[in-house]
Amino acid sequence: MPAPMDGGIMTERIDHAALALRVMEADRDSALGWEAADAQHLANLAEAQLHATLALVEQQRIANRQTERAALRARADGRSDLAAAGMEAQATILDLQIREGLGLT
Repeated sequence: MPAPMDGGIMTERIDHAALALRVMEADRDSALGWEAADAQHLANLAEAQLHATLALVEQQRIANRQTERAALRARADGRSDLAAAGMEAQATILDLQIREGLGLT
């Protein structure tokens, strides 16, 4: 799989939305009472918020790649030079990264 164009390291996909829901459900189903475990509940809510925020960041990153891919293909459309081939190659890499980000690989 090609390395990301931003130089970052690809890691396995983490479903942060599912993790946020899991933390919230575990907190809701906890046997700890609110008055006895306020700090634990706040920590659980902070963890759920963290995962929810990371899920939104991942969705925005995917949307940005989709926009970049569309722009590259629009610029390459109708051209037959080496630059167009490079743009199409970059768009293909973005296709793979988008599929990976969506969990389709």
